[in-house]
Amino acid sequence: MPNSPWKTLRVKIIAWSFIPTAIILLAVALVAFDAYRRVAEDQVIGRNRELTRLSAGQLAYDLTEYSDLLVALARTADIHGSDPATQRDALNRARNRLVVFDAGVVVLDNHGMVVAAEPSRQEIVGQYWAERGYFRQLLRTTGPVFSDVVADGPRGADVVVVAVPITGNLGEFRGAILGMFRVGATSVSALYGGIVKLRIGENSTISLVDSNRRVVFHSDAERIGEELPAQGIAQELLDRKVGEYRFEDVDRDEVVASFSPVRGTPWVLLTEESWASMMKSSEGHRQFLMLLLVLGVVLPALVVTVGVSKITDPIARLIEGAKEVAGGRFGQTITVTTGDELEELAKQFNLMSAQLQESYSDLERKVEYRTRELAALNAIAAAVSRSLELDEVLNEALEKTTQTMGMQAAGIYLLDEGDGFLHLVAHKGFESQFAAGMDRMAVGEGFSGWVVATGQPLVVKDVAADPRLTRSVNSRQGLGSLVSVPLESKGEMLGALCVATPSLREFGKQDVQLLISIAHQVAVAIENARLYQQAQQLAVMEERNRLARDLHDSVTQAVYSVTLYAEAATRLLSAGQVEMATEHLRELRATSQQALKEMRSLIYELRPPVLEKEGLVAALHARLDAVEGRAGVKTQFLVEGDGTLPAGVERELYHIAQEALNNALKHAEAGSIKLRLRIDDRAAMMEIEDDGKGFDQAAAEECGGMGLRGMRERVASLGGILTVESRLGEGTRLRVEVHQ
Repeated sequence: MPNSPWKTLRVKIIAWSFIPTAIILLAVALVAFDAYRRVAEDQVIGRNRELTRLSAGQLAYDLTEYSDLLVALARTADIHGSDPATQRDALNRARNRLVVFDAGVVVLDNHGMVVAAEPSRQEIVGQYWAERGYFRQLLRTTGPVFSDVVADGPRGADVVVVAVPITGNLGEFRGAILGMFRVGATSVSALYGGIVKLRIGENSTISLVDSNRRVVFHSDAERIGEELPAQGIAQELLDRKVGEYRFEDVDRDEVVASFSPVRGTPWVLLTEESWASMMKSSEGHRQFLMLLLVLGVVLPALVVTVGVSKITDPIARLIEGAKEVAGGRFGQTITVTTGDELEELAKQFNLMSAQLQESYSDLERKVEYRTRELAALNAIAAAVSRSLELDEVLNEALEKTTQTMGMQAAGIYLLDEGDGFLHLVAHKGFESQFAAGMDRMAVGEGFSGWVVATGQPLVVKDVAADPRLTRSVNSRQGLGSLVSVPLESKGEMLGALCVATPSLREFGKQDVQLLISIAHQVAVAIENARLYQQAQQLAVMEERNRLARDLHDSVTQAVYSVTLYAEAATRLLSAGQVEMATEHLRELRATSQQALKEMRSLIYELRPPVLEKEGLVAALHARLDAVEGRAGVKTQFLVEGDGTLPAGVERELYHIAQEALNNALKHAEAGSIKLRLRIDDRAAMMEIEDDGKGFDQAAAEECGGMGLRGMRERVASLGGILTVESRLGEGTRLRVEVHQ
């Protein structure tokens, strides 16, 4: 009886060779599968972490749009002028631009008091927000500040605040503008729209957490506003590091959370995704490895060895490539020619690496261009803000424009409302023959005339070949390419700004956009300079009218009274009534002395101001010597401390002192005046006391007399305290306190 086929030597050899081969194959397959699983996990987790970091960077970049909007508004004269009414009007005019802040915009003065809000919120006007964290932070920095979730919104609603400082022409801190976004499940704002656009992954959950563990935004709207527990991932978020965290949710499903701080804010961006969802793409590769195991049972050990080597080598390259990408060296490529899923995985890895490189490069280009644009605009703004003289502003603007744009020539045409023509008011780099021939043109004529007529920017690659240059004054000489943009302010066409090069040059959209931004800054500076000139003219007219009123109300009437007394005394002397005539002559003497005092006061006000040249103390000394001293009034001036005051504070204190001294001289008929001034590093105090006849404060406040209303307004503008003590027959004491 023949042996059973299962007991033949061939079968035994196959069986004995199969068992170790199968064991080896199984071991190799398990090792390969584990290596693949680790690489895939590291790659997926690293990709998710990197995408979260890049998304946090993109979000930080997007947030600059809102802070830039507030910064631009804070630079306007109406806002940093520190007048609440003007600031409210400025907010009202800008409400269309500020609509992006769905919880409104609030203006604080330099002491943290709410002075204006858009939309109007009368219930908070006058409140002091100096203890708010974002306000305190503004005092330590010059840039925008983003807050945690705070209850400063309308009717105490939760909001996040974008705060930017308001600074004066000398860089002094004058307050802050606060833009607010609502925080809540029902809120629909530009801030939330920007976060939603990130779209890190189809199955990812996105949330934004502040430094107090409050949820600013969450893909599940119901979780917005809740507070994360003070342990586990919440503590890692507060450490503000880039990383990931794996945990089990309430359904015991494993979840991977990646987090990254949002630069320039106290927030952390957090993404959560199911581990099963992240690893779903590797399911096919797992089946492929199982197939290799089945094939290894049949194929010789050599095939198993070769197959394993073809699997492990690409995995090793994937590991090295993943490490390079994880280290920030994007653009890594891996060459795999197995023709199977590993090759596809390598292609996907190469594609992912290239996309990360492209995204990162694009982000770097955007950041670089934006940085260049902001630096250019800051340079222009700084240059034109150094003066309010129109000629100086225009020349400074052209100097910075040519430097920023890399141009050799530039010019500014302004529209003259009187004759309706454009005039070349400032230029740099143009030949004298060109400037003389093109110094005046009609709207619609030439390049700049066309820009003013259409309100559109104009790019001319070849000046010599363009028909819009119609003049024959050798205008084409020295010009190759040119860009001209309109100068507009508040919807009014002011003129045109043009830049040119002697050679032909291509101008991109970014160049034109940068020049338009520069033109906007220049237009605002021109408008400010014109307003300053108008304000100077108006101030001169108002001062002339005031002096005319004072001359009419005091000196003219006093001289007229002198005439009447003299005429009456003459008649009484002629009638032999010597005693009554003597009384009239005494009145005449008193009236003439009063007129002399007031005339000296008016003449002193017409002199060049000592205040601007030598300071407050010298100006008050000069005033007391020139007016009160010559009027026979006994004066005493005490100065304490060696501190210094800003020019604006000295000017306001001088005007207050001048008004009080005039009252003591004209109305109180004082015989002596005592003035005390104390200045230190923290505060200033000025006290003026006279021995005159005093006045009824209630009556004076009601009728607005004695200049009290004007003095209170000046003290209020300084954020100080005014105290007035006076009684009929007991003199007057006025005290002003200002804290720096």
